[in-house]
Amino acid sequence: MGLVTAGVLAVGVACAPPANADPIAEDFVATNGWRICVDLDALPNFNGIKAIQVALAQRGYNQEQRGEIILLSVTDQCQRHIPLLKAYVDSKAPQRQGRAA
Repeated sequence: MGLVTAGVLAVGVACAPPANADPIAEDFVATNGWRICVDLDALPNFNGIKAIQVALAQRGYNQEQRGEIILLSVTDQCQRHIPLLKAYVDSKAPQRQGRAA
C-alpha cells in the first residue's frame, strides 16, 4: 500500500468518512461494499486487506480508489473491522528512529 492510500485510510479511520470521496469509490461501495466485509470476515488480518488491494487493482482501481473503497466499506458496512484497518494503517506509517528527547 502506498503513502497516498495510507494517508487516505489514516485520515478516514481517524475521522468520519471523507465528504469528497471519489464517486467511483462511492459507487463501488454502494453496490459491492458488502463484499469487502465478507472478504475481511473470511481473512480478518493484514493479508486479507492486502488480498482486497490486489483484487481491486486487478479490476482497474487506482491506489487512492482502493484505499477509499476499503475505508468506506468498513466504516459504512462492517465497523467491526475498524480496529484491524487502524492497525494496518499504523503498520504502514513511517517509524521514528532514535530515542525520545
